[in-house]
Amino acid sequence: MDILRRSIKVYCIGVGLFIISSFIIAALICFTGFKESWSLYGIYGALGYSSLLIVVLESKIVARRGLLLGLGLGLVFFFSILATARLIFL
Repeated sequence: MDILRRSIKVYCIGVGLFIISSFIIAALICFTGFKESWSLYGIYGALGYSSLLIVVLESKIVARRGLLLGLGLGLVFFFSILATARLIFL
């Protein structure tokens, strides 16, 4: 049960980091001279960074097969955000 609680906490940290990074990228695009065409790459960067954080933190929680489990959860997070964005913006 402790592993599940820690995994949910890691997922919440990853989602929070993605949301904060997205707002920072949106603010940079709105208030500076960055091109709007770069926003997609910025979102991919924020998504990749938060997925990497999930992989690293999850691998520390589960010691033995932690890296594979963390990689799987990071990929699930990555593709769930991409699928959600595709459903919203289509």
